[in-house]
Amino acid sequence: MTILRSRDSAPATDMQNGCGLVKHISEAASFACTEQSLEIPGNVTVPQFLFNSQHFARLEHQPNAPWLVDSVSGRAIAGDELKQRTRALAKAINARYDLGEGQYSPGCDRVSPLQSGQSEDPVVCVISVNNVDYPTTVWASHLLGAAVFTTNPAFTAEELELQFKAAKPSLFFVQPDVLTTVREAAAASGLQSDRFIIFNTPPTTSNDSIPDVGDDAPLSVQDLIDIGSDSDSSSGFREQALGPDEGKTKTAILFPSSGTTGIPKLISVSHHAFIANILQAAVYHTIDGKETIPISRRRYKPGDVSLAVLPFLSWGCLSIFIMLFSPGMTVVVAPKFGLGSCVKTIEKYRVTHLLLVPPMVVLFTKKLDDDVEALRSVRLISIAGAPLNNDLVERLARIVPRSVVGQIYGMTEAGALTAPSLSVQVATPGNASSGATSASVGKILPGVSWKVIHQDGSPAERGEKGELWVKSPSLATGYEQNLESWSDTFVDGWLRTGDEVYLNDAGEMFLVQRLKDFMKVKGFRVNPEEIESHLFKHPDVADCCVVPMADEFSGQLPKAFVVLTQDARSRVGTDENELAKVKAALIKHVADHKVSYKHLGAGIDFCDEIPKTASGKVLRRLLRDRS
Repeated sequence: MTILRSRDSAPATDMQNGCGLVKHISEAASFACTEQSLEIPGNVTVPQFLFNSQHFARLEHQPNAPWLVDSVSGRAIAGDELKQRTRALAKAINARYDLGEGQYSPGCDRVSPLQSGQSEDPVVCVISVNNVDYPTTVWASHLLGAAVFTTNPAFTAEELELQFKAAKPSLFFVQPDVLTTVREAAAASGLQSDRFIIFNTPPTTSNDSIPDVGDDAPLSVQDLIDIGSDSDSSSGFREQALGPDEGKTKTAILFPSSGTTGIPKLISVSHHAFIANILQAAVYHTIDGKETIPISRRRYKPGDVSLAVLPFLSWGCLSIFIMLFSPGMTVVVAPKFGLGSCVKTIEKYRVTHLLLVPPMVVLFTKKLDDDVEALRSVRLISIAGAPLNNDLVERLARIVPRSVVGQIYGMTEAGALTAPSLSVQVATPGNASSGATSASVGKILPGVSWKVIHQDGSPAERGEKGELWVKSPSLATGYEQNLESWSDTFVDGWLRTGDEVYLNDAGEMFLVQRLKDFMKVKGFRVNPEEIESHLFKHPDVADCCVVPMADEFSGQLPKAFVVLTQDARSRVGTDENELAKVKAALIKHVADHKVSYKHLGAGIDFCDEIPKTASGKVLRRLLRDRS
């Protein structure tokens, strides 16, 4: 049984998990929480937990309340239908593609650095905007024992090729209008060409039409569900059954992390970790200390409606929206974000809960008046992806004065680690004197042990700044084929987040700055080394460095500092027009090969040299401060 802890109170000593007592480092900076016993099952998959498991926080949906609603077509899917569609799709995949347990497609064996020498499960790739059948494709794959690899449909063929070579998927669920790009990337990766299934995508407006995928169109998700609903197709189908604690090591989801010069890292998240994160949030919102919060006072309860406009392709968004099914909520699925359509959907479905990223909040605050009537149904807005500054939080609170406005902090390697404080309506402003210009990211979830460490390795006291280190049952199990990076990120079981934080006396956490090189652009994590690597391919670039620049809309934008080659300098001389041409060519060089949020939105500055330490480490902070 895993002991989840449900409020910050005392120094941590021991924490119990399914393997017995595990000693935690007891330091002034590491705090445990009030214990709340809760078993996290280690022998079930995510869909088995969702559809079959009973637990303390699970509540029935109201009569006739669907689990999912398509915001475009209005189609509603109840829980029983969702379960039936998932099983039917699994049956059809098993019958047509032979992806059942122990069945591997050619070239799809992978080696994990944590399980060297052992064959991994087959991988199914899901590449699409949000769709009501997105969860169905994920769960059907899980029922067959497959790991699911999710990625961004906005990526170029070149970017996808690198990811496909790393993940080696043997089946693809694809958004129709990116099918050509996915096929190109799959072919370049040496993957099978007959393994594509397209989503049934309704038009997003009355003027749109369903994308044309050509005469050789693959089967659709609905085609396969229809096939699987035929009783004859069930022959040979066997739902994945896990052994004791197998869920702790069996991969549920593979999430790509930003790559650099080579194959991207794939972060492996187990079924147990995924389920643990769902239950951690459930404990937080259900139990206050040792008292159960009455259903009528809970922030998540039957009859509530959440709008899923953030992409399901990230662990945080997918797990949060799955978590909403347990308290009996309805999730309205939107394929993309547009301010006008978002407001109309909120009003139409009386949406009570929103999960947003800072660029969306910027649009809300710039375009909407205070106390907008169409938003008066909203009771809780959570902001994720990147910290939101104090002013924007206050402005958003004026637009939805009846709503709680808070922030969530998490990482792909750990899932959600905090949730908005239950004791405040609007996130507490950060203390500028402590270096925090953003509002509180909430309180740390039950089951998460943490410590704040100074740069010299000493533990920070409450209120002092330092790097956040965490342990949690929701931690990922590894980076596929990249043990070195995993060892750098994890130290003695602790995840080094790379974020400088402090906690106030109320247990609220505040982000000060990123200590690692990654930047957050529109909520997406971007590795500057990936952009630098591509810039180095241009013949005019001798050296370069990419740094994040603050931006009100996007949170951060990439900016490049470039040292030109001697030939380029000679060609440019003092000609400003020629220099402008070189700058435009470099910006285009990145834009032609990278997804839009990796473009050099903050521009390019030319310099004589890139500052570095004696050992050659780039001093990015000096360049950030120079701009």
